[in-house]
Amino acid sequence: MKIPGLFTICLCVAASRPVLAQAPTVSSVFPAGGQRGTLVTAHIRGENLKGAHAVWLKCDCVQTVVTSVEEINLEGEKNYGGVDTSERPGHSVGLTLTISDTAALGFHLFRLVTTQGLSNPLLFHVHAERSIAELDRSKAFPETAQPIEFPAVIHGRVGRPGELDYFGFDVQRSQSLRFEVLTGSGLVGGVPGTNLQPDLAILDPSGSWFDSRRPTRIEVEDDSNFFRAKELIFLPRLSHRFEKKQRYLASVGTLGGNGSADHTYLLRIIPATAEAVWSPATLAHADEFWNEHDFGRTLQPDRLRQLATRTVCFETGGLETVPEQVTVIEENEPNDIPADAREIASPIIVEGTIDTPGDVDSFTFHVHDRQKLVFEIETPTIAPPHFSPRLTVLDLEGNRVFDNIHRFTGGDGDDWVKTLQPKVVYSFDNAGKYCLQLRDLTSRRADPGMKYRVFIRSEFPHLGAVAARRGRNENLDLINLCSGESMKLNVVTELEESYSGEIALNLENLPPGVQVLPASSTTDEKFLARRIPRRGDEKPEQFFPERTVTTLMLIADVDAAPISGPRELNLQVRAVIGGTPGRAFVSQTIPFMLTRGSRPESAKE
Repeated sequence: MKIPGLFTICLCVAASRPVLAQAPTVSSVFPAGGQRGTLVTAHIRGENLKGAHAVWLKCDCVQTVVTSVEEINLEGEKNYGGVDTSERPGHSVGLTLTISDTAALGFHLFRLVTTQGLSNPLLFHVHAERSIAELDRSKAFPETAQPIEFPAVIHGRVGRPGELDYFGFDVQRSQSLRFEVLTGSGLVGGVPGTNLQPDLAILDPSGSWFDSRRPTRIEVEDDSNFFRAKELIFLPRLSHRFEKKQRYLASVGTLGGNGSADHTYLLRIIPATAEAVWSPATLAHADEFWNEHDFGRTLQPDRLRQLATRTVCFETGGLETVPEQVTVIEENEPNDIPADAREIASPIIVEGTIDTPGDVDSFTFHVHDRQKLVFEIETPTIAPPHFSPRLTVLDLEGNRVFDNIHRFTGGDGDDWVKTLQPKVVYSFDNAGKYCLQLRDLTSRRADPGMKYRVFIRSEFPHLGAVAARRGRNENLDLINLCSGESMKLNVVTELEESYSGEIALNLENLPPGVQVLPASSTTDEKFLARRIPRRGDEKPEQFFPERTVTTLMLIADVDAAPISGPRELNLQVRAVIGGTPGRAFVSQTIPFMLTRGSRPESAKE
């Protein structure tokens, strides 16, 4: 039986299948955030939440209490293209959240604990500015705009299709402000992607020559951008210096005109001072997950030691002989041309900044014949698309040898699609001297925060990301299991830099009555290991690792006692080469709940 959005369940009761409870599903929380040092009353909407009694949250600085569970009707999705007026039964769960004044700022992930297991996650945003709740009265017209004072975060929702919420604020002459809308939708796996593309505009209510009653949109500095997390998300970010002392308007809606009770948002308005920063689109307490193909991962001087723990070190005589630290150097200007480049030798980490338009940082290095080198790039402060680091390696004649741009054909086959990659593995055909250059992709952007790190080293075969997957590129983030049931786990392992050994896997922290065993499958799980084929895919082996899939089976005894609260299962991994195992490491933690199964009448006899 397949539970939508979670996983495929394989039953192990021989008599007949038990009746499986439907998975608890949450769709939104309102308000979607709160200020440090305050008490917040919130309500969660969702389905199959009867028996909700606690909240699972990875933060001691936010204390929660479930105060009520009520049955409600959930409306269908509504938009401009049509209105679905159907209703389905659901629940509203009341919460109180006590936020410490030391709570980390940003999005906090939480789940409801019910008698049927854990729910999918929602995000709650903790902010420093005072909270303002949207009023129940109409604010959908400029003349009825809700007056607010800043700095503040307004908690609202776009309750119906086409709705625009107006907020009025007074500014002084030459005052500068920043505006942003946050939703958290689709930010991480399992979080509903309800309000992915909020819309924000700043308006002058005094009208125009054509209509004195119609507000006019103000031309502002627009730092909004799309970025892809689990889904494609739009972050509205506007800045403006107001020339006149008067009242202005901010309007919030959605780009597609959608609206519902689940379209919640936070509108943040702050003075544009030197200390003002945009809210990060990341979790305040994110699980550490190994990912070598992300510009945001950290490249530290102990990087070789980190890699060594994910393999078996034969040639070096063991982990103890791997250098604890590698050399770190900073660029020296001028170095725009190879003649001014600083000479380096791997392994090494080079650091620099693209701080002037057109800035190019050059370094030279030597390789021997058929030497394979790895180039890893980190953007520690400003990430793509605001800083898009282009790495290029040239020969002595100035010819491009390779770069970090992956190319494939799209559309009808005559369009190149190009993406910047944070890691390149390249085998040099000829020994000699080469030049490494770093720049921004556009050559126009520059900023003191456009910093980079590049780690240059020899190939080091090892295990990359190892995770149980629910799809090709989505990690399994939840396991709800009933006594008397089993569940198949497909674990995908990335084999980095020509790793050719074996992989040993185990699940730790299982409750009594639950075991994990190796399993085979009659279905084709190999698709999880295959990259989506693209026409004209140019040298994918330079940018992407090979993958392999291992199937495990979780089996809960019929008499296994339910656990009182969720626990985290640890996916333990070991590299094995030539029969010699490497050190064990935990690659993934998965929230787990074991609940009581519903046995059919035939099984009770």
